[in-house]
Order: sequence, then structure tokens, then C-alpha cells
Amino acid sequence: MDQLLQVDQLQFNQEAKYLEQFNDAITILDKYTDLKYCVVCDNEDFDGKELLKKKKNLREEIYNKLDDVSKMLLQELLSNDSLKKNDPFFIQTVIRNLIENNDVDGFLRLQDELKESIQCIEDEMIDELIHHEGNEELIKNYEKYLKLIEKKPQFESEELFYIEKVINDNIGKNIVIERDESSDKNYVLKLNDTQLLGTDRKDLELSTGEQNFISLAFELLLAKNSNKEYVVIDDPISSFDSIYKNKIAYCIIKFLENKRQIILTHSIDLIRLLHVQFKNCFNLYFLNNVKNGVNGFIPVNNDEKNILINLHDLISIFQNKCINEKKGETDEIKKENEEKKLSHQIVNRRFFLMSMIPFMRGYAHIMLDSDQYYSKLSNIMHGYNGDIEVDLVPIYNDLFGKVFEGKEEVGINDLLEVDYEKLEILKDDKYSLLNKTLKQTLLYLSLRLKVEKELVDVFKITIKDKYKDRTTLQQIIEKAFLGDDKNIWKDKVFFTSRKTLLNEFNHFEGNLNIFQPAIDINEKALKKEIVDINNKLVELRKKFSDSVS
Repeated sequence: MDQLLQVDQLQFNQEAKYLEQFNDAITILDKYTDLKYCVVCDNEDFDGKELLKKKKNLREEIYNKLDDVSKMLLQELLSNDSLKKNDPFFIQTVIRNLIENNDVDGFLRLQDELKESIQCIEDEMIDELIHHEGNEELIKNYEKYLKLIEKKPQFESEELFYIEKVINDNIGKNIVIERDESSDKNYVLKLNDTQLLGTDRKDLELSTGEQNFISLAFELLLAKNSNKEYVVIDDPISSFDSIYKNKIAYCIIKFLENKRQIILTHSIDLIRLLHVQFKNCFNLYFLNNVKNGVNGFIPVNNDEKNILINLHDLISIFQNKCINEKKGETDEIKKENEEKKLSHQIVNRRFFLMSMIPFMRGYAHIMLDSDQYYSKLSNIMHGYNGDIEVDLVPIYNDLFGKVFEGKEEVGINDLLEVDYEKLEILKDDKYSLLNKTLKQTLLYLSLRLKVEKELVDVFKITIKDKYKDRTTLQQIIEKAFLGDDKNIWKDKVFFTSRKTLLNEFNHFEGNLNIFQPAIDINEKALKKEIVDINNKLVELRKKFSDSVS
């Protein structure tokens, strides 16, 4: 019996009493339709098929007049054979009186009796368990269970409807969310009449992304209903494709609009998506933890947030423009904007241009440059091209506009000799994130070139034409470490697993944000990789330089 039945939704209908009679008659007629006489009264003037049809029509007419609550009650009564055999509470009689005679009081008394009986049974069962020998641990667990039940969130019907709509709109399937009849705090999720909870994942007609999205949507709903002031979310889009990343960003904004949120992520995609959903909805911080460094949550100013999110703002900086500059600004603001321009922020022009080599190479490729800058820059991005030099000033000026005067010729050896401890590129007060990014980009490039040069020298790897041959680091590693020896495998895996040597971190072909490598590798990890790689190269030179012919 549903304890939450709303009797005020039920409409009085005296004809309902005929439904059971018609059901019994239809059962008999259906069984003896083909007889030439009535099985009850032996009447020979009898058309079983016609009478069966008439009874069904009469039953349907009465049934269609009933309200939904009455229909539900009668269906449960008429289909419940156990009540016909044993009905100590006279449930069938009470329900008939409720529907036919509007006896609400009798129904409410029945509910109270059933609740009291159920409570008595529960109390007796618990008492039996408690007093059973050796059940002290059970008592403690039960007390913990009661406390958990008290904390269990209870959602409003409107919220259930809302999350049902959000899920279905986003995964394109008909998920139904219903309250569990046994508890108003439990919910049942169904897809095509199959319960999702408790069903093995492999048996569900849902992809992993769809399942994870449903799970995360409910987690966000729980957070929405939490009494906590802050909600901490750790990397919510890491396991999702690009489509679901957009949907999750929407859910975070919509579900948690009244909560303070701390979102931990390495993904610039998520930052962009949140900005697209609701501009300026967040403050951005970098979490830093390095020895003798500035540590904690370090705020990112609005200008740097803009160049992190928008490529066109980053290009504006490289063009020596001030982003968000407006006409009619005061002299003070104009002076402040002038200070933000790249020309005022560069500490070391040479290091700056060297750090821009990977990005300029990728940018030139995207722009389909006619001056072969892509090839020229590619030539100095390989450690085995020892005597090649390139003037970076005309390349930079052609790509971003007239910014620098004179020349800045850079060769392979200049890149190989970059000193991490003495590297300064930009001032830290305006563009600290960009400064960190350019430093690390240059260091990744320097490390990569060093590994290429050392492996080619130590293992005597032949490069046919240094101006045309684009032998990659991966190909060099494959050539250097041949054979089935376990130690050779270890050396090979060492180089292929280094984060700083990842191909994407030195090749910005439009597939990677310039800031992403610096976000993915913190300074502590970078310093360790520099030390580990240098030590490994020294070890290899000692080990193989004399033995490899």
C-alpha cells in the first residue's frame, strides 16, 4: 500500500463496483465462448462472442471514467490474488468503499493500521537482532546507518524533473527518474523500463561517456543541495570527449550557480568552456608548490586570463598591442596600457625570440607563409643541425607586424647552451604566466635538441641531408636503441616517457594551447627532468661512445 497516496486526487464513482463483476464474467465467457448455451443458466439463446464483446465494452466505459488514482488502486486489487485468499485488514473492502462511497476516513484508518503493523514488525525484528548473542557490532553499524539516512538528501519533484530533462537533452535517450515506492528519499532510474542502478554496466544501452555524464550530473545535483558553502570539483572533464565537455561545463554553471566553487584542473579547454557558458564567472589561480618559490594560490590577472582563453588576444600581445584598449581613455589608463605592451615587458629580447621559435613555426604553418619560415625554423629545431643559424627578427616582424629592429641571429648551439638558472624573458608583474610559459617552452626545446644531438653523436646515427631530412626524435630513439636486451629497453622507455620530450610540447600546429605544457609540468617536475635527462646522457656517452662503431 502506498503510504503517500493522495486521496484528494480520487473521484467518487459508484459504477466502479461493477468492474470486478465484469472481470469475473469476462473470465468465464472468454473460457466458454464457443459453447451453444450459457454455462451458468443453460440458456440456449446465447451468443458468447457478442456477450463477451458487450461486457468488455461496458468495463472499458466505466474504467475510462475513473481518475488515475482509482485506476491504480483497482489494478492492484484485481491483480492481487493474495488478497483474495488472505485479507486480515479488509483492504479490498476499504478500497471499494473509498472509490464507490467516498469513505476517506476508512481509508486513512487503514493506512494508520498498516503503518503501525509494519512498525511493530520492524521493531520486533530489530529487537530480535539486537538481543541475539554476539551482535554488538551490528548495533553499532545500525546506529551509523541511521545517521547516514538522516544525512541522505531529499530532492524536490521539480529538481528531479529538471535533472531528468538535462540528462535526456544531453544524451538523447529517454531516461525516467521516479521516486522509489519504498522510500521518498530513494530514486529509480529507468531506461526503456530497465533500472539503471544495480544493472551491470556492460548490460546497459549506454556508452561509458553517457554513464559517466549521468553519474556526474547527480553528483552536481547533490552538491547543489548540500549545506556546505564551498564545492570542490577535481578535473571534471578529464574522461570525456569534446561534446560532453561542453555539456558538463553547462551543468556546472547551471547546477551550482548559487554555490562558491573551487575547480581544480589542468585543462585549458574547461577554462574556455566555462568562460563561453558565462563570461567572467570565475577568478583564475595557479597552485604553486616549489622550494624557495612563491607558493599557494597565485592569482592570474584579467589580461593574462584573456590571453590564456583567447588566441586573438595572445596574438595582439605578440603584435605589441594592448588588449581591450578603448578610445577616450584617460592619460593614466593610456600610460598603464602602454606599460602592458610587449616591448615594455621584455627583459631579454634574444631569449624571448628563442622561446618563440616553436610557436612561430606552428603559426607560420597555419598562416601558409610564402617565405618558407616554417622550414627555416624547423631547421634550427633539430639538435643534429649544428652549424645552422637563422635571423629571428624579420621572421617575427613578418608574422606579427613591425615590432623589433636590427637582427637576432640564433643557431643550434645557442639553443643547446640555455641555462635554466639564468633564464629571464619577461617581467613578472604583468605577464607572469606568459613568462613562465616562454621559459619552459625554451627549456623543452633546448632539452629536446640536446637529446637529439647526443644520441646522434653517441650512436653514430646518419642524417642524410640536414636541410631536408626531418628525422624526428622518436626515429632517432628507435635507431639508437635496437635489440632485445632488457637494459636497451629501459633506456628506450626512459626517453619515450619523458614529458618534456613530448612532440606536441615543441610543435604548436594549432592542436595545443601555448600555455598547456607549462600548466601540465610544474617547475619541480621540470627541474627533476632536466637533471634526470642530463645524467642519462652522460651515462650513455660513457657506456656506448667507445663500444658503438
